[in-house]
Amino acid sequence: MIRINVAQNKQVIVPLRFRRASDADAEREFPEIDDRGYEMGTRAGTWGQSTARGPMVGLTTGFTVTLRVVREDIDANAPLFARSTDTAVVKIIEPANGGPIPASGDFKIKGVADFANRPVSVQLRLGGIDGPVLGEIEPHIFTPRKIKLVVHNMRIDDATGQGTRAALPIEDMAARVRAIWWPAGLDMDYDPVARPDKNNDSTLAKKDEVKLFGGGFGEVPGLLRQHSVLDDKIHLFVINAFTPNPATPDLTTVGLGVTPDLATQLNCPPGIFVTAKDVVGDQAEIELRSRTIAHEIGHFLTLEHVHRKNATEAAGDTYSRRHLMYPLSNIVEEVTPRTLTSEHRFNDNGYGEQVRGWMLTLKNLDHHDTDDEVAKARKRAQAVQGGKWS
Repeated sequence: MIRINVAQNKQVIVPLRFRRASDADAEREFPEIDDRGYEMGTRAGTWGQSTARGPMVGLTTGFTVTLRVVREDIDANAPLFARSTDTAVVKIIEPANGGPIPASGDFKIKGVADFANRPVSVQLRLGGIDGPVLGEIEPHIFTPRKIKLVVHNMRIDDATGQGTRAALPIEDMAARVRAIWWPAGLDMDYDPVARPDKNNDSTLAKKDEVKLFGGGFGEVPGLLRQHSVLDDKIHLFVINAFTPNPATPDLTTVGLGVTPDLATQLNCPPGIFVTAKDVVGDQAEIELRSRTIAHEIGHFLTLEHVHRKNATEAAGDTYSRRHLMYPLSNIVEEVTPRTLTSEHRFNDNGYGEQVRGWMLTLKNLDHHDTDDEVAKARKRAQAVQGGKWS
């Protein structure tokens, strides 16, 4: 049985929905989806106009992922089948012949090829692959582009003596970062054999700290001039901590991205930063700092904070808090009692208790002024000329 309630003759009847197929931390096999409504938005120049109505998901060519369908207003035993509208672009891998999809709702699809102006959808049909369409999701296929990471483990000394070498479980964290960016077709490549970690030392005002505030990004440009370089890589600097800012005593800065454009203004090479204090041995903090690294890579690739709102004025709606580019690692506690107009409506938005998510937007919706993140990041990732970021 399907239950239908149509108001004002304007609703799209979709008795099921799609979601990420795992509640664990980011994994390449279980991509996040852009499920913000049924409008497809303004399209990137080579994506073509889609007739689909539903969410989008990014796939990398040759890679199989698992998606999940949730039966919202349809019987649990209703037989559902998955069908690709263009098998030269996307194939259904499991279940065989498209269905029936098991009770878990999980099914597997594979990105076959990256074509320009050739949109595709995966339709869920009732009773068989030729049955009526109950819902659809639009995958977009990307040819992977590798972005090389170089890690700098910093020791910050001062006039009194040596500081402590900053360190993080980078191999584990890099795998998490790679999983977040993989659905965008951007392969964050940490290879310590080809590009060994660097142990760098700097003498600054205070041991184990880097001053960021006070004008001109504080001590950051000088540190970058000393240890970074403008090439075709993203240089990640692991420091113990940023010096607390007296103007915002309730905020702790744990990451920073200096883009090639900003670096030109600061007269220094680009680079990104992450702090290591109180992280090692704490799995929750390791995950949050991994998201911070992925977030700062987003800045490096020109992405802005959601709605251009920084940490002191962060947006309070649920979707904003799901974004990788949300400006806070830890989100404000939910409002109680909750109403339909409350901001900060949930503590867990699908990524853990009171923490931001890692969604990268595929859609470019009219009301969202920092949307279209995947297309923007991929465009910037291609801007390497003569062996360096242009």
